[in-house]
Amino acid sequence: MNPPTFEGQYEPMEASEWLFRMEDMMEDLDCTPTEKVTFATRFFR
Repeated sequence: MNPPTFEGQYEPMEASEWLFRMEDMMEDLDCTPTEKVTFATRFFR
């Protein structure tokens, strides 16, 4: 699995796409809410 990295783009569509992809991956992994926060914050740049 290769999670996408969010690099602080100012384009709303890019941010929305990143969020959608992260949510989809976390749903597949059956993450708890706490795990979702931990996982997602590791991919902010």
